[in-house]
Amino acid sequence: MERTTFLKNYRIRLQYDGTPYETLSAGPATSYEAVDERTGEPVSVTLIPAASIDPAEREGFEEHISSAQKLRHANIAKVLDFGREGDDYV
Repeated sequence: MERTTFLKNYRIRLQYDGTPYETLSAGPATSYEAVDERTGEPVSVTLIPAASIDPAEREGFEEHISSAQKLRHANIAKVLDFGREGDDYV
C-alpha cells in the first residue's frame, strides 16, 4: 500500500515494519485500522476496488452508501465518510 491517508482525514495505522494494520479482508474489500486526524479517534477504513462492482450497479451502490450515512443507531456502525480515490471506493 503506497498511500496511508484517505479522503484527506483518515490515516491508516502502520505496524513497526511499515505494513498497515489490516483488520478484515472479505471478498474484494479490505478494512484497515485508521485514525481520524480531525478528532484523533480510531476508525476503520474499508477499500473496495471499483472494478469489483458491476458498472451497471455502481449508482445503486453509491445510493445505498448515501442512505447508510444518514443512519444513527447504537447497534449500527456509523458511516462517517464515503468517496472514491483512484481505483477504490473508500
